[in-house]
Amino acid sequence: MEELQLIVRVVEGLGVLALVTMLYGAIVRGLPERLRRVCVGLVFGIAASLVMFHPFVVTPGVVVDARGVLLVLAAPFGGGWACLIAGLLTAGARLQIGGMGAHAGVVSIALACMAGYAFTRLPARLSAGGGLGPLLLLALMGTCQSASFFLLPPEIMLSVIRRAMLPVALVNAFGVVLFGLFLRSESNRIADAARNVREATTDPLTDLSNRRHFERTAPDRLAMAEREGRSLSVLLIDIDHFKDVNDRFGHDVGDVVLCALARTLRRNVRASDLVARLGGEEFAILLDASVPAAGTIAEKLRAGIEAGLDGERVPPVTISIGIAAAAPGQSIAATLKKADLALYEAKRLGRNRVHRHEDAVVADSPWPAHSSPVAGL
Repeated sequence: MEELQLIVRVVEGLGVLALVTMLYGAIVRGLPERLRRVCVGLVFGIAASLVMFHPFVVTPGVVVDARGVLLVLAAPFGGGWACLIAGLLTAGARLQIGGMGAHAGVVSIALACMAGYAFTRLPARLSAGGGLGPLLLLALMGTCQSASFFLLPPEIMLSVIRRAMLPVALVNAFGVVLFGLFLRSESNRIADAARNVREATTDPLTDLSNRRHFERTAPDRLAMAEREGRSLSVLLIDIDHFKDVNDRFGHDVGDVVLCALARTLRRNVRASDLVARLGGEEFAILLDASVPAAGTIAEKLRAGIEAGLDGERVPPVTISIGIAAAAPGQSIAATLKKADLALYEAKRLGRNRVHRHEDAVVADSPWPAHSSPVAGL
């Protein structure tokens, strides 16, 4: 009867695990990695502490519960810091509860955390994969926490081992597998969603933003810059005579050139600037800078690429760049048109140069008035 009560109590604790799974998903989706690890540790530690207040009492001062399930899984799904934070929180709560089994309980907590962390250090062929094998192995490793029963006072140790050790080990192992499946399913769902977003917004060749992402993201940046009184500029970049590169060296080499140029562009602007491949050999950068500052950046890019793509073994290429200011109230489409006219003028004047479009133009006009060179470039 007591064994059944133990199972019921621990299964009740599994209801907490479902809530933890939802919180885990929200944390993984919404927080950066370092903060994510801390928050996962806090959630697992708080949940493990809470389940200790609804335990199965083996004997006065000796309790068992589902905390080990959470602690074993903290490292595999949250990392080492999450495991440490969860373990410390839970150990503190166990000491606060007290009783003759408090110290044995703290050892049990440490063993559960160490089992989970040790699992993360195993070779990938043992710890990775989508089947039940890795979770069964983790559950088996987690049973080591039952060894803490041998630290109970001698007058109750044998009685507790005989009555509770096997049921606790079995229920904890079942909980690890079940909760592990919950967490894995949530992790896979988040990974699939992130992969879908990435595929929809990223150019598969260069790993830059694609045209769709540029055109959807840029308007929000323009609106925010206008509210904050900041200047934005668009650089439209085209590789000169890129068809000749493909014809002479082949499309494989042409792809290498595109990737090398993409890396160079990304390295030479701020992380907050939006860099995209619009298609073919055409790239765009939305810079948080005025036109004069954008002209300086553009000329640095042009000169650097003319001198050779740093660290890249590719045929020499040059680029032409058109610059346009993002005028207040003007759409990104209109700004791109201005930059395109400036780029066309740079090509007409001989390529391998930077050209700026004048800003005296009606917002969203399909044919901006004219373009002119950047002074001093």
